[in-house]
This record gives sequence, structure tokens and C-alpha cells, in this order.
Amino acid sequence: VLLKNENNLLPLEKNIKSIAVIGPNADAEINQLGDYIPHNILHDIVTVLEGIKNKVSPETKIEYVKGCEVIGNELNEIQKAQVLARNADIAIVVLGESRNTNGEGRDVGSLDLTGLQENLVKVVFETGTPTIVVLINGRPLSIRWIAEYVPAVINAWMCGEQGGNAVADVLFGDYNPSGRLPITVPY
Repeated sequence: VLLKNENNLLPLEKNIKSIAVIGPNADAEINQLGDYIPHNILHDIVTVLEGIKNKVSPETKIEYVKGCEVIGNELNEIQKAQVLARNADIAIVVLGESRNTNGEGRDVGSLDLTGLQENLVKVVFETGTPTIVVLINGRPLSIRWIAEYVPAVINAWMCGEQGGNAVADVLFGDYNPSGRLPITVPY
């Protein structure tokens, strides 16, 4: 679901010179699948990072940093993400939930992003590089700051095995995101 696209930032050009792909869900296969999955997954899972690599020109420079974890603050690569974003033509930040935060028996007291994720996107945005947020989640998330400041936001939900290719199709204009929200997200 395309939640926001200010000034027609999307679709991106496939021959863009450089992309910073940032975030705990950018290359996290298992987080795209939700919580009802088998222990042995027999199919290849295409992450958002892989989907972007599959879509762009071979000359496009793609750099990736995780930045932080979905929960906790053990991993803090926010300064590294800031440098990557500052030196890129576009920054794509992939945030949201993980298998440990979404699903049956994983109720929460707040719909806000967990861990350092909001700090991560703020630092990336403040570099001045055009920023896109992709959410991978199974429930509504309260993204007040992102909704106000980030020019493009996509909600990919738990996008499944080919989710990375699907997100890339939307980012680069091969698919017109006509989906609508089935819910109201509280402010």
C-alpha cells in the first residue's frame, strides 16, 4: 500500500547512480514471513535489498547497512547509516516488525516502532538525501514522525517469499500500488 508519495518521489529511475539501503528489515528474510511458518523453508526468499538489486542497472551502486535491530539497542550502526545516506542519491529505509514482535501471543502496549528504528530514520532523513520508508509489519504501526516528514512511505505488510521483488516493482514503477488499507491506523 502506497501511504505517501510527496512530489512524485516514486517511481525511482532504474539507472539511478547510488542507493543506500538501510534498516533491520532490508535484508531479513524471516521477518517478511510472519509467525506461522515452518522451521525449514524450502523456497528462496527475496528480501527488499535483493529485490532492489534485481531491479536496477548493473552500474547502480547499492550500499547496505542494517543500522539497528527491530527490538533492543545492542546493534547501533546509526552513524554508519548516516554516512551511507549522505553519500547516496536516494535512501530506502526498511523498518517494522520481526517474527519476535508480530503474531499470536505478541501483544504490545504501544504501536510505535520498537528499538532504535525511529532514531535511525530521523538521522537518515536529516542528511537531506531523499528518503523512502518501507514498512514490513503485521499490524498497524504508529509512524507519526515518518508520516509528517518522510516524503514516500510504502506499507509492504508481511510480504512473503517474493516480497523483495514486489517492493522493488512498486519502488521502480513496474507496478502501480493500487492496494488500500483495510484498517484505520490510530494517530
